[in-house]
Amino acid sequence: MGGEQRGRRLLTTRQVADMFGVRDVTVFRWGASGKLARFDEPGHHRRYFADEVEQMFARATGQTGPDAEGDGTH
Repeated sequence: MGGEQRGRRLLTTRQVADMFGVRDVTVFRWGASGKLARFDEPGHHRRYFADEVEQMFARATGQTGPDAEGDGTH
């Protein structure tokens, strides 16, 4: 699954959907609207750049990165 494109790690639609807790179609719409950059592979397989997904996730959740943990103040 996933993979790499020009040295950048790629995620599948399902991986992104699971990360955000949304349906695949939501991720597809994010890609189609330009909200999330995607890479279209042969056979209509869509992949998303992991670094951009992680940045979007951090903005959406207020985390500073994928490994960030709360400091117990919330």
